[in-house]
Amino acid sequence: MPVFMILFDDALDVSEADPALRDEHIAYFVAAGPKVILGAALSEGPNPTGRLLVADFPSLEAAKAFAENEPLVKAGRVRQWRASAAAVVQKDGAYFPVH
Repeated sequence: MPVFMILFDDALDVSEADPALRDEHIAYFVAAGPKVILGAALSEGPNPTGRLLVADFPSLEAAKAFAENEPLVKAGRVRQWRASAAAVVQKDGAYFPVH
């Protein structure tokens, strides 16, 4: 299955978001159908500035649909996001080329 990267740039400090919204965001990433290769919070200091998800999706359109329905996106907490195909090299040497 192809690998895609979704990068979310926060509009506001997500650490100030309603705890229920943060829980919904985490549950969405954990429970979603794609096989998650990497999920990470990004920061330039003590507060998160964005999110990164690298996962198996059947298509770029499926990755975009996942991003559009992400709870922080729907709540207006994401300034912008972008999805693209990604080549991934894992620590164990496994390689997933761009399809």
